[in-house]
Amino acid sequence: MFILVAISVLPWAAGAANLTFVSDTVSNSRPGVSADHTVKFTVTNIIPASGKIIITPQAGVFTIPAGLGMNDLDLFDDGVNLTLADAAGSGSGSAIGVSITSGTGGKITFTLNDTDAITVGSVVTVKIGTNATFGVAGSQQIKNPSGVGSYRIAFETQNAFGGVIDQAQAMIAIIIPVQVGGLIKPIASSEFLFTPVTATTTTLLNPDGTKLTVNWPIGFATSSDDFRLEISSFQKQDFTPASSPPSGKSVVGKVYDINLSRVVDGSQVGNFPQDITFDFFYLDSEIYGIDENTLKPYYWNDSSWTAINGSTVFSNENRVRVSVNHLSNFTLMGNSSSAPAPPPSGSGGSGGGGGGISLPVVTSTSTPATAFKRGDINRDGKVNIVDFSIAAYWYKRLNPPTSVDINGDGAITLVDFSIMAFYWTR
Repeated sequence: MFILVAISVLPWAAGAANLTFVSDTVSNSRPGVSADHTVKFTVTNIIPASGKIIITPQAGVFTIPAGLGMNDLDLFDDGVNLTLADAAGSGSGSAIGVSITSGTGGKITFTLNDTDAITVGSVVTVKIGTNATFGVAGSQQIKNPSGVGSYRIAFETQNAFGGVIDQAQAMIAIIIPVQVGGLIKPIASSEFLFTPVTATTTTLLNPDGTKLTVNWPIGFATSSDDFRLEISSFQKQDFTPASSPPSGKSVVGKVYDINLSRVVDGSQVGNFPQDITFDFFYLDSEIYGIDENTLKPYYWNDSSWTAINGSTVFSNENRVRVSVNHLSNFTLMGNSSSAPAPPPSGSGGSGGGGGGISLPVVTSTSTPATAFKRGDINRDGKVNIVDFSIAAYWYKRLNPPTSVDINGDGAITLVDFSIMAFYWTR
């Protein structure tokens, strides 16, 4: 699962200043699923007592569910959580009023109390969804647009009489899948529908015979809703974080992206009250130069790989089993070892190590790099919000991929964004 940060301040109505440092971080950027939003902006002009903050997702594409309420919202002023209520209070420290319009033309409005203002330079943070945990934890999320594309979230502050003070917009890229190294086609992908009232086994089979099997016990979730599971596998060289495993470790086989959502509303489920069991199958040729006894599953925590303890290696079956209570991106890793000459292509296999499987010959069909504009990070022929989002992920991070480092100086800085802006597809 990936997190996309969209940061973009766009000019809007004449006569209104722009909010600054505007961002909207979404927990899932897949089309048609529900996601948490974390909105941040810096106040340019004071929001006076009884003033308003209005958040409006792009009409006709985002959906605010009818059940979204105050429990699904947190509002912070410079990190201080503000109390919310149906109506704005009277007196210093009293509640901030909340009004929610649901549907595809919905919006969220916060009204300050009649005494307190939000001062210039304050950082306002709004959490919308299950990430709102102050008091009662949230349960409802905003549903993403159903199609791939770039979409806007509008922000506006008003005075007590409805006059506009500041405005800005952030853009969010909705894409499948969002890989931090670009838009990559999976090796294999499958979708499953099932319910936690019965035990279920789901298997993703790769073209080379390897596979990932997930065993879901009865009651793995607290509800009896129907669930949709999406599993995709990627070559390790196509998943950018796989190029930076922990010291002394090597990635073995595939990287798996696993997403589970409720069918009824598309809301994501990533943690469970009891363990689910994974079985990773691999080829002998994939562990050449690796000490098989050191194989262990790892998951990507959005910044680094973390080992999952308690796994078991079944070397006679080319299989590693582990139990987990959460979803993420998963892969196998192991320690390097002295090894004999590499086995011929196709030796070994999954499910008992059966031979005779020919490894596919991969022929590159990509367009030469000179055919792409500078800044076209995902090589789709356009320089747009998708490329911006990938670069934003690597902003000020160590060891960015060369495909993202536009000017080749070893870091993602404002210079890279300036080059991207010059080649922006209009």
